[in-house]
Amino acid sequence: ASSTAYVINYGPSTTLRAYVQAWNPTTKRWVSGKDTSISLPIYVKVDAPVFKKNDGTVLGSSWETEGTSLPLRIEGPGTVYYTTTNNEPDTSYSGSNTSRWLLGQKLTYPSEEPMTIKAISVVDGFKSSTSTLEIRRPSWVLSDVDAAGCVSAKGSLAVACGDANGPWVWQSNNTWGVLDDNWSYGQVKYVKTGADHVFIATVSGNILRWNYGSGSSTLELIGITTGSLGGLEFFHDTVWATTSLGPYFYDEQTADWYPAPVGSATTAPAFNGNPGPIWADTLNNQLWIGFGTSVWRYGAATSSLPSGWTNWGSVYGTSIGWIGNDPFNPGSVAVAAGNWLYQNPSSPNGSSSNYLSVGVGSIVQVVPTTGGAFIASDNGSAGGGVSRATGWNPTYGLSPNRKWPLVNYAGVSSQGVVQLTVNGSNKLLATSPQGTYLLNLLP
Repeated sequence: ASSTAYVINYGPSTTLRAYVQAWNPTTKRWVSGKDTSISLPIYVKVDAPVFKKNDGTVLGSSWETEGTSLPLRIEGPGTVYYTTTNNEPDTSYSGSNTSRWLLGQKLTYPSEEPMTIKAISVVDGFKSSTSTLEIRRPSWVLSDVDAAGCVSAKGSLAVACGDANGPWVWQSNNTWGVLDDNWSYGQVKYVKTGADHVFIATVSGNILRWNYGSGSSTLELIGITTGSLGGLEFFHDTVWATTSLGPYFYDEQTADWYPAPVGSATTAPAFNGNPGPIWADTLNNQLWIGFGTSVWRYGAATSSLPSGWTNWGSVYGTSIGWIGNDPFNPGSVAVAAGNWLYQNPSSPNGSSSNYLSVGVGSIVQVVPTTGGAFIASDNGSAGGGVSRATGWNPTYGLSPNRKWPLVNYAGVSSQGVVQLTVNGSNKLLATSPQGTYLLNLLP
């Protein structure tokens, strides 16, 4: 935002006098001619203000930042005058938009963006050129026009359900590419990325593994699920699946699928209809499954819980569509049913007063980030999108934000949102029928 150009200020004048003087050898004396004078103005150069972050980093002409209080300072000689309305500063204060910058003051982000600050330095009545800084929050940018469907990511790898020609993989040019040119298994229903492998489940029930960590580009068929599939997860170095006949796990030694062990519990999940999502809480060494409106825990025994399965209770509303880490309380569990997101109770059949709603569609994915969570909801052609919440119990009906695309004033549905590392920078990647969007995530 700092400019190296200067405004030439014409100040008080100074008078220069000059005359010619010559040596007269006859009289042996110096002879002076008639003097001539000229009045010249004094040129005053005033440095333009410099915009900096509070840590001293000099900003350019634009700045992406989050939050409501801007960590900004404006430095310049003399007195700095500024506006936040894209108007030129008026040192006479005849315009109400101009203010003096005071050391230590804070600016508040307006509800509308972008915010454009213009500032000048004034020294003894002399003005500098204008420095300009445009401030905006990160916004979604369309990166690929194809509808990728469901999506999963780990580090810099993202894999999407793609189309009938097979799953897609995110490429270095920020577009989707076909993962396997010889794909013959039909439409993909679910993908799950791990530290060194990806599991892919198709609508027809085939489950394939891509061991990308070894450098392999080959997809390996590891079986066909019993019943329809709900989700895949890794737990204790084993891949688990939720199916309409209950939870199953894959045995690497026998290369086959088996019903999940019951443990010492007297009951185990039994599905009726569509199976729900599955999530491994590695922090607390337990597995969580949702089906219908019921939540189940699988894990080691505790002082109050048996080993194996525990029925945790039911959520209000429609079937559970997502289960995972509580975005606002790390270490806890959150469950989504329809357009509602609930904090899981701390004990079986307990209650929790923490919840929020995206207002429309069904929540399909939640990504915790610094300062909030991004929530993807899908409602077909009737709306949805990616919303951002900063805590539990906000006003009902979060609106899609960060300039998420709108159609007829409603957010475009989203089939998934994940965090991804792109060229060393953290971003969010969200899929929709209109294409795939990227959003910068700030530190």
